[in-house]
Amino acid sequence: MREWVLETKYRILVIDDEQVVHDVISKHLGKKGYDVHHAFNGEEGLLVCTSVQPSVILLDLKMPVMNGLEFLDKFREQFSFPCSIIAVTGHAGDVDFEKCFKNGIMSFLHKPFSLYELIGVIDSSINLQRTQHSLLKELSERKSVEEKHLQLLDDFEAIFENAPFGIAYLDCEFNIIKMNRFLYNITGFQPKDIVGKPCYETVGEYAADNAKGGMEKVCSFCKVAESLMTGEPTAVERPMGKNFLKLTTIPLFDKDKSISHFLEVIEDITWQKEAEGKIVRHYQIQGTINSILQISIEPIPLKDVLQQVLELVLSIPRFSFQSKGSIHLVDDTTHTLVLCAHHNYSEPLLTICDVIPFGRCLCGLAASTGEIIHAETVDERHTIRYDTMAPHGHYCIPIVHNNKVLGVFNMYITEGHKRSSEEEEFLSAIANTISGVIVRNQRNAEIREREEHFRSVVESTKNAIITINSSGNITFWNKAAENMFGYTFDEIRSAPVAKIIPERFRKGHIEGMDRVLKTGEARVIGEMIELFGLRKDGSEFPIEFSVARWKASTGIYFTAVLVDITKRKQAEETLAESFENLRKALGGVIQTLSMALEAKDPYTAGHQNRVADLSRAIAIEMGLSHHQIEGIRMAGAIHDVGKIWVPSEILSKPGKLHESEFMLIKNHSFVGYEILSTVEFPWPIDKIVLQHHEKLDGSGYPQGLKGEEILIEARIICVADIVEAMSSHRPYRPSLGMDIALEEIVSNKGILYDIYVVDACLRLFKEKGFTFKDSPKYNQSPRQNKYDTKANTNKLNNAVNIKA
Repeated sequence: MREWVLETKYRILVIDDEQVVHDVISKHLGKKGYDVHHAFNGEEGLLVCTSVQPSVILLDLKMPVMNGLEFLDKFREQFSFPCSIIAVTGHAGDVDFEKCFKNGIMSFLHKPFSLYELIGVIDSSINLQRTQHSLLKELSERKSVEEKHLQLLDDFEAIFENAPFGIAYLDCEFNIIKMNRFLYNITGFQPKDIVGKPCYETVGEYAADNAKGGMEKVCSFCKVAESLMTGEPTAVERPMGKNFLKLTTIPLFDKDKSISHFLEVIEDITWQKEAEGKIVRHYQIQGTINSILQISIEPIPLKDVLQQVLELVLSIPRFSFQSKGSIHLVDDTTHTLVLCAHHNYSEPLLTICDVIPFGRCLCGLAASTGEIIHAETVDERHTIRYDTMAPHGHYCIPIVHNNKVLGVFNMYITEGHKRSSEEEEFLSAIANTISGVIVRNQRNAEIREREEHFRSVVESTKNAIITINSSGNITFWNKAAENMFGYTFDEIRSAPVAKIIPERFRKGHIEGMDRVLKTGEARVIGEMIELFGLRKDGSEFPIEFSVARWKASTGIYFTAVLVDITKRKQAEETLAESFENLRKALGGVIQTLSMALEAKDPYTAGHQNRVADLSRAIAIEMGLSHHQIEGIRMAGAIHDVGKIWVPSEILSKPGKLHESEFMLIKNHSFVGYEILSTVEFPWPIDKIVLQHHEKLDGSGYPQGLKGEEILIEARIICVADIVEAMSSHRPYRPSLGMDIALEEIVSNKGILYDIYVVDACLRLFKEKGFTFKDSPKYNQSPRQNKYDTKANTNKLNNAVNIKA
């Protein structure tokens, strides 16, 4: 049989037929560092003892197969290693304690037992084993070598004196032989005051000895009498001054098996009792909070919730509250406290405490300061009084959320009741819970209001609102959707949305849904999409819709807002037809003006058509919008309409123009503007005509505009006008040629003419082969043949200046 060795990690064997006992003990003792083993009856316990020699056995006395006492008999027969056995029983009245102690049971745990009882008895048993082991080891070694004996005696003395618990030796007459430093410190005695004296005269007291009768030599503090009668260790817990002690009395026997001494182990378990008290308080607080939360989820008004909460708190017996109190809530608009719930308030109190301004009386002070107000009696702070008011005190606890006071929780206490941190902790926890209830109630009210608002909007809107889930099935369908598609919600609920989509569009819908769910990419989200819907009667109609994607706990959803655009489409068709008619009418106006000018000057009319064609081509090359391109074409076709005001003899004069004549011609752009401004075009044609002789550097006319001040349309016509005028024949001069015309715009690019317009024009002629479609070939008249070089040069200058 192997020698027992004291180890750092102690083994605990739990023999009990209840799984819950194993679970609880294993959890808590494991945290304490113990190595816990399990058995469900005595037979299994013996097998475990064979492989694992436990330091402590927690033994259930009543088990199937082999009970606790049978196990003890077998254990003593088979094993001799030291082990503390603690009996666990839920039926103390059925236990034969004498037989248990005789079989080696050290102490008892009565079900249900607390965590601290369990840990305390285990720790005591281990500590006792360690002490016994040290003592026995010391006594054994003292017999072999005297020097070693003395050294061990010193070691024992050190252990004895420095043990973190009390150790005392008593003789069989209960006289104190020796106590360690721990006990001297905790009792305040010196060795000379206590050694040699009975323990009951110093740290204990007399108690009735039922066995002997009378009041003699019995100490209820340590239960030595029980040890005398049973010869087994006993334990007792009791207060001593400010401390709470646990004392285990262990009888020691002589060779005749008579009790010769007692070993007493005293532990200070004050912290354990305090912890137990805190656990009890926290349990009660949590229980109350749970009850409040349970009340708060009932479908009743907030006022009724607070009334039930108030009555619940006042019903708790362990606190020194009078059965009287109230809850006030803050009215932000008046900065006052308004009574919301009360218990046992008299009529006068209900009247004067119905509304309390901030800062007035104790509740008002709590609201204004945000701090707990305590009063032992009706003092000077208690400004609200009435004739029949009885003496009392108060706890006024502010109900706070995010540093904002929502109300005050007012509890009446008996007069003279002292302030208690324990009570304030409890009341603060309740107030915090009430604040959460109030805030949640307010938020729920806001949510209900928003839901009602949303419902009214959704149901009153003329637009259809439809929600589908990630499977493409309809989960919501408003009244407008019923009217639009002809299905009631009950008919369409959970149906695939493809049911209201024409068959030719369903494949695209399914592919789009798959793409969104797999990749998260949704091209239509947030966009306005036009499609066709399918009514219950099978008819199709145009719709416009937008889709929002959102996520809920149950998955991904899509909500679409749909508009029936049948009437809009019809209106668009009508508008398009009207626009086409208008365009034709405007074209007629343009043609009429062009023909009127042609009747006066056929050269100018052909010039306008060619400028219009080149301007349109430049605009296309620059990537302008279709609307701008159309406006440029029309403006180009009549850009010189103002020349209708210029006398024909000046327009076709072969010689050099006089200054006055040149000024008349320059005025044609302004005249054109005045003519066209009376017509309501979709484009700024009048301004384009007005500005088509303006230059980037401000040298143009009639306004001397610069750069971006000039419309882009006017800048395009300006370049087209120059190129066409210089490359075409005129009655007063022959064509100068396309090369000279292009050289003119290149040399003045960015100075007189827009860079981008010039570049686009060059690309048309040099890269894309643009030509004027109707360039006329004029025959020179005999009069024109008489022009000399100098005259032609003058006319060229005039042509460049006015772009005629």
